[in-house]
Amino acid sequence: MSTFQAVGSWWPLPMVPAATAHLQAKVDAARAGGRTTTVWLFDAAIATDAGLVLGAVLLFGVFYEVLPTARWGRTPGKKLLGVRVLATGTLRPPTFGAALLRWLVYAFLGLPGSLWCLVDGPRRRAWHDRAAGTYVAR
Repeated sequence: MSTFQAVGSWWPLPMVPAATAHLQAKVDAARAGGRTTTVWLFDAAIATDAGLVLGAVLLFGVFYEVLPTARWGRTPGKKLLGVRVLATGTLRPPTFGAALLRWLVYAFLGLPGSLWCLVDGPRRRAWHDRAAGTYVAR
């Protein structure tokens, strides 16, 4: 059982104290050994739980953002705001691949990529829209 599983939660914020305690225990064990040794900060316990968090984020992204965008052109939040995501070539909701690419580019570039729409041309497309060949319409 990893240190993080003992905490009882695998979400990122509760993992921080557990990761710190896990690493401190490794450093203390190395010091108690009385010889020079390498202490790796990224080990199986941390990798496993980081993988769980990444998997949860990917799963949430696919079910909340990618699938509704590909199916209807909008998420529940976009529906509340009265906007849709459309493919530039077909003027229909994007394909699953385009919706996935759009979400992945947004996940990696975040706010700086989104702010590009403030200086873009008439369609005001952000970097994730440009990468996926989409735009947001009212």
